[in-house]
Amino acid sequence: MLASAVCAAAVLVTSVLSAASLPVVAGEQSFSCPSGVSLNDKIAHAHQRYRASGKVLADRVNKEDGVMLRDEWEKLLQATNMTLAMTPTDLAALKARQAAVVEAAKAKAERESPIKLDAIRGDLAKVKAFCAKMPRASMLHVHPSGTRDLKTVQEFLDELDPLVNGSRLIEEANDGELTTLYPPEVTALEALPVQRYSEFDEAGKKVIQELFFLPLNPEDHPFTRFEALFTIADLLLEQDESKEQYVEEKTYIDFAKRAVRLGLSYVEFTKVVIPPNRKALDRFGELKKLIRKETGGKLIANWVFAFVRTIKPTSLNRGWARQLVNLTTMKGEPSVRGIDLLANELDTPALETAQGIYVPIKAAREAGKIRLKSTMHSGELGDFRNVRDAMIMGVERVGHGVLLREDPVAIEYARDNGVGIVCALVSNKLLRVIDDYATHPCLTFLRLGIPTSLSTDDEGMFRTDIANECEVAVLHTDIQYNEMVALSRNAVLESFAGSRTKKRLLATLEDELTAFEATFNSTC
Repeated sequence: MLASAVCAAAVLVTSVLSAASLPVVAGEQSFSCPSGVSLNDKIAHAHQRYRASGKVLADRVNKEDGVMLRDEWEKLLQATNMTLAMTPTDLAALKARQAAVVEAAKAKAERESPIKLDAIRGDLAKVKAFCAKMPRASMLHVHPSGTRDLKTVQEFLDELDPLVNGSRLIEEANDGELTTLYPPEVTALEALPVQRYSEFDEAGKKVIQELFFLPLNPEDHPFTRFEALFTIADLLLEQDESKEQYVEEKTYIDFAKRAVRLGLSYVEFTKVVIPPNRKALDRFGELKKLIRKETGGKLIANWVFAFVRTIKPTSLNRGWARQLVNLTTMKGEPSVRGIDLLANELDTPALETAQGIYVPIKAAREAGKIRLKSTMHSGELGDFRNVRDAMIMGVERVGHGVLLREDPVAIEYARDNGVGIVCALVSNKLLRVIDDYATHPCLTFLRLGIPTSLSTDDEGMFRTDIANECEVAVLHTDIQYNEMVALSRNAVLESFAGSRTKKRLLATLEDELTAFEATFNSTC
């Protein structure tokens, strides 16, 4: 027993010392206990179990047309013998090792950054000036219907002049399961007369406009209150079928022009189309051309086809995944670059909701039938194992990923396999994913070498944009300039764009960074 305790302590101390000098990578030397099993051996075995379990899952879904249940899944992932199992002491050692890597990366960024953000961090005006001009080329994980800002909303309401029926809005946007409104909002909607938007006075119009955005009070919200925004927008903006194309195109164009003003050249939109169909896929190509035309060729847009995890039964998504494979097999889709799974993660774990989608699509991709890549909303809420399971099912990146911080072994898997994470700071604060910007793990992931980038998620609804996300990062964390640069580069590298597009975006970004550093240093 004493030998075991000494061994455990030695693993912890040796791990910390190793991490303090060099980032830990697979295969590095580490302390071995008398059993001959090192901490790295245990991590490697855990990751081998990921891969082996993934193969069993693939056979279950693709060959047997069956379903993997949770209890069996977790047993598959267990170590094959107790000698290789991660103990609480091992997990503590791994966390300490990762913490040391983070500290070393932070010190390196502080030392090597040509622009010292610590010098401006306390000056809001200077931070705003920095973030307004900070070069950026790409943004991923953008929901088009969530991009509408106040100006766009006002113009829609003026043009469409929808009938406002408070009782109908309450019925649809306050179902108590997927959507909720606050009691004062229900009272206010009940008091609204049923009439056209144009018939309201300015105060009434303001009430209606605010229905498109998360309330400022309280400061954060349950996910169901967020979901209500989409229901409200649909009810008010989709009353006239003849105006659907106008609403769709103006939503994209208004956002695209704002994106270009903020320095973006590439955007990936995440869009739900149920069920997948040829007309919708062709429409993405039309919208891509429209956005390029309306921005004078300055913005490239691609789409990620999104499934909805709250749809029941899950067999529906399973069938739609097969339809999508058939559609994209028959015709290459230059505008549709991947798949996603979105909606409220509470009570909708990745294993149970995603296996029928991701496993067959991964098989089709590996067989050369399709080119679709994959990402998944995971680690935003709910089961912290969602990110692990998403990675086992083959995602190249995840959206949010916050709860990955609870699983140091899965963190190592993300590091070893280059799985990207797209962070949305304002979104995560408003939707109670984090309590404080300073505790958001985005910077920790970046410092661990995980390719991390910033996004706005649903920027209109959250009253943010990519410059504001930069401001939040600079003001509320100890991020360094070189790390801001890494976020910008990663947004290109982790995109699903083609290799030539990435090369072109990166070359332009590097030129802009060089010019920015010279200009910013000379003025500040």
